[in-house]
Amino acid sequence: MNDILPIGAMAHLGVKDGINFTPRTAEYTILPEEIDGKLIVPKATQKLVVLRVSLQYPEEGRIDLRPSDVHVTASDVAGKKYEGQLQFYSQQGKPVSSTVLRSGQQVDAICIVLIPALTLIKQLDVYALDRRLTATYSGDGIQPLPLQMRDAVSGNKYNPFTVRDAAFGQVLCLGVATVALRRRVSNPLTKSVSAAGIEIEIGNPNRTAVEISLASYKVMVGRDSQQQDCLIEWVGKNVAAESTVLPPMRTLTGKVTFSDLKVSPGATVTVIDTTTQRGLRIAL
Repeated sequence: MNDILPIGAMAHLGVKDGINFTPRTAEYTILPEEIDGKLIVPKATQKLVVLRVSLQYPEEGRIDLRPSDVHVTASDVAGKKYEGQLQFYSQQGKPVSSTVLRSGQQVDAICIVLIPALTLIKQLDVYALDRRLTATYSGDGIQPLPLQMRDAVSGNKYNPFTVRDAAFGQVLCLGVATVALRRRVSNPLTKSVSAAGIEIEIGNPNRTAVEISLASYKVMVGRDSQQQDCLIEWVGKNVAAESTVLPPMRTLTGKVTFSDLKVSPGATVTVIDTTTQRGLRIAL
């Protein structure tokens, strides 16, 4: 049976042409991660375990290494197993499908494991190449969710939010993109509490472009069960367009109007990502 290693400890895997495996960091997150050109996006019922690792070749000569040569399996407290996925990165930080390592050289990689939202991982088992030597790491070293990703109601630092109360200007990741409601536009022509609309800003934090459509988000305004659906119009875009491609690190602004809706005290605006069913809610 393997010794239980802490995150950050190096393990030697394999006998012939073995490699040194070091998980540098481990964390729970709801941010999407890219593996083999595909974004892995956790839904409201899911979260990710993300390991950032280094693999070094300590032998003489060279070795051809592929992500499929290394396997990471996460086990929860009940013993259920979840398979991880690996992605290698070049020294320039670009994803690569394989690498050649010579004596002393190393490659950085990311490993993600998609798990249920309420699951806690007890241990991580790693094996590579001839699989004759393996390593087991303690799940105690996995960092909990950051405050902005936690469910505020339960108070559990490992439970991600489904619909989170937010403030104007606060940026939250709901799916493939981040969402922020940038401002409230008041209606100065009435004395009652009302609003003409809000601006919604969609941001792409990923390394690749993502497709955003009007159907990607559901916006509702009102109080409790009296909420009404509202439409989004992209600012500066063809209103009739079904979707738009958002390049990396770029933003898209939309306008949500509800000028004909009297907003009573206690009313909120809720934005739901229709794919992940994760959302934010702001008091008007």
